[in-house]
Amino acid sequence: MIKIAFADDHQALIDGVKMLLENTPNFEFIGAAHNGVEMLKLLENNKIDVVITDLKMPDMDGFALTQKIKENFPEIKVIVFSMFDQPEAVKKASDAGADAYVLKTSSLDVLVLAIHKIVAGNTFYDKDISRDLKQATEFIPNSLLSSTEQKILGLIANGKTSEEIADVQNCAISTVYTHRKNMAAKLKLKGKNELLKYAVENKYNFS
Repeated sequence: MIKIAFADDHQALIDGVKMLLENTPNFEFIGAAHNGVEMLKLLENNKIDVVITDLKMPDMDGFALTQKIKENFPEIKVIVFSMFDQPEAVKKASDAGADAYVLKTSSLDVLVLAIHKIVAGNTFYDKDISRDLKQATEFIPNSLLSSTEQKILGLIANGKTSEEIADVQNCAISTVYTHRKNMAAKLKLKGKNELLKYAVENKYNFS
């Protein structure tokens, strides 16, 4: 069962997405929040697999929420669900760590497809986002990794162990392991030494 939460400041949209998810096999709707602050509180008290978030919200927007989720709950997948189709918005969301970007102008079936794709370990971009933009966000490594992941990759490149990285980041070593696993998946790397090799070869980009 895929456990899902939704952050948006429009109650009517929340109600519609909730109904969709509750009627989709293997989906469980855990709860909703009207801004990023409320969503983070929800995540602290519930086991969530996927967060769907709007970008424009009061108190904490979707960009900041996505980055906070990837820093504190790296195992959670994030789908940005927005009206904004500008390249800058998509790039900024990707840089924050978003696993998928779906436009609100699309059918809700696209949202369901995005959930299945990212849970399977893939990234997903709405087909209505231009081909050039998808290439820019999907295939540039720096765009695939969140700021926290880029920092950790820089530490790996400098020879830091997972224990040392946990100390620098002030987090549990299990969180570092999860970040390493997620980075390897995003960069399509296999084998325990491939991430280190990639980090050293790209040290300038992440230092």
